[in-house]
Amino acid sequence: MGVLTDLIIADKSEAERIANSSAPCSEWSGFDAKGHSEITLGYLLCILRGEDYDETVSDEFPFLAQASEEGAWVFELPNDLVVGLNNLSDGQIPKIISQWLETEEMQSADSDYAENFIKDLKSLATESISRQKSILMWMCL
Repeated sequence: MGVLTDLIIADKSEAERIANSSAPCSEWSGFDAKGHSEITLGYLLCILRGEDYDETVSDEFPFLAQASEEGAWVFELPNDLVVGLNNLSDGQIPKIISQWLETEEMQSADSDYAENFIKDLKSLATESISRQKSILMWMCL
């Protein structure tokens, strides 16, 4: 069973409402990021920082709310990830994609998927900064 994931722009104060939503992307600006988690995005964060992956990077995704013990859960993306994506130039994206696809978590993905995902996430990061809101990750099993 895969993890359902939505990445959306919202205020952290909306985390409870988001956790109880069955389709956050239909209520907030964002996109479906099925299968992603703090692990896949943690790898991306480490790549942007120029660091080796360390599983403790998952701790940088603050837990904000949950609907119940069975889910859904809401986490905030780290500011370093949002700013790093926003600051990526188009010329840097291919190198980031290449490194990300080499990670254990992304080995089954292809480069077109990774490129589209990173470009969508970069756009979301830019919008979240301009709106002065967070990117929140809604996850449900």
